[in-house]
Amino acid sequence: RNYQNIMIAFNRQRHWNEKLVDAMGRGIRRLLDAHDPLQPKTDKSVLFSYVCRDGSEVPADAFRISSCTVVAKAFREIRAYGEVVERMIASMLDYTVRSVERSPAMMREPGDACGFLKQMALVVEAGILDIEHLMSGANFSKLCAGAPERELQ
Repeated sequence: RNYQNIMIAFNRQRHWNEKLVDAMGRGIRRLLDAHDPLQPKTDKSVLFSYVCRDGSEVPADAFRISSCTVVAKAFREIRAYGEVVERMIASMLDYTVRSVERSPAMMREPGDACGFLKQMALVVEAGILDIEHLMSGANFSKLCAGAPERELQ
């Protein structure tokens, strides 16, 4: 959620900072590549836990496909580009595919994977990144199965 909230804030301000964008892209990629989407919480070896006032430890929430969509949209709207951003999008797609295959239903929303693909298509359409090759291997039928009509448009 922290990555998501940071990108929403910077997107609203239309703030472009290449170092920030690259750092965010690398951080998101590191977390997505290391996480097993079967688990709703991130392993402590991947991301530190939060400590409550009472001293109890709570593992950080894992990314959800819808979070990837929000972040990808923010990156698209600030027209983020470059090799780091392309690698992050590739990691997001890989995570989305793995999530469709492995995530429990409680971590999914109808059409979430299709919504992410839609963001990728909008990036391609805008000419921001050259990521068509990533989409060519995607199984759209599987990823968009059960998606609401609004996600299919």
